[in-house]
Amino acid sequence: MTEKELILGENDKHLDFRVSLYLQQQPAAQQLLCTTTVHYNNRWGKRYFFFVKPFHRLIVPVNIKSTIHQLRTAAS
Repeated sequence: MTEKELILGENDKHLDFRVSLYLQQQPAAQQLLCTTTVHYNNRWGKRYFFFVKPFHRLIVPVNIKSTIHQLRTAAS
């Protein structure tokens, strides 16, 4: 973890995952980059994530936008 990056994750029997939230400073604005890394420990992990991945790609951006909105509201 750094001042600009937060890394979250969990290890499981079937797969290990990490999510990086990186705040990138740009001249006119800030951009939050989200990266997910998955390490499969066995074939069940790969099968599991095969079904989760489409939802993951939909849910993560919605959760990030909601969190940013909540933080902005709380800061006001």
